[in-house]
Amino acid sequence: MSDSVSFVGFPKGFEMSSVPSFVVVNCPFCQKTAQIEVVAEEFEDWQAGELIQNAMPNLDADSREQLISGTCPTCWDDMFGAGPDDDGDDDDEYEDQDW
Repeated sequence: MSDSVSFVGFPKGFEMSSVPSFVVVNCPFCQKTAQIEVVAEEFEDWQAGELIQNAMPNLDADSREQLISGTCPTCWDDMFGAGPDDDGDDDDEYEDQDW
């Protein structure tokens, strides 16, 4: 997890469950702050080494990247351009590729 990402802690006596929590992310490029809602158990699975797309399958790719690198979607697109699937549905990103 990058230095620009901080997990909002659990309340005293908290037991891991599917309770939604928020991760606060500060983009290292534009300094904007975002709160990404995550399921606490899924976040812990990712922190324990599970691939983020497997641990948090309901998060969109932009949110997952923001958790990994801290980079907000706007700055990501400014640096690398919009991806081949700019409709927000990442499931068919490589469907039409001729490998």
